[in-house]
Amino acid sequence: MSNNRLTSFPIIDQMQLLSLNLSGNNLTDMDSLPKKEWLQVLDLSNNRLTSMTLSLSDMTSLKSLRLGGNAFAVLPSLPEAKEMQVLDISFNNLSALPEGVERLIGLVKINITGNPIARSEREKLKELFPNAEIVY
Repeated sequence: MSNNRLTSFPIIDQMQLLSLNLSGNNLTDMDSLPKKEWLQVLDLSNNRLTSMTLSLSDMTSLKSLRLGGNAFAVLPSLPEAKEMQVLDISFNNLSALPEGVERLIGLVKINITGNPIARSEREKLKELFPNAEIVY
């Protein structure tokens, strides 16, 4: 469902999605998703998101979360997704790391490019994830 100029996402109660790519649309908010606990890949990159009322906390199966290319100043607390490998929060307006990033113990790639994140926060990432590829 990427690159379709969608402004909202139709929710179907019985959906049990493993992957959801809504990148490159015109979404301004994500407030709910069906059966979020099943999702392994969520791509909301390159939309018009400034905030998200959608809770990420119960998305514990996520392996990839892509929120780059939006206008977030703050992100919701990240889930305790031990198998998450990719976190892309590039090209937003984030000045601090999202709450809960330290719980993502399986991260192998983190992209924070294009955010005014302080040097101390970048150093924190290096300490938390010494073996991960950190792009900033």
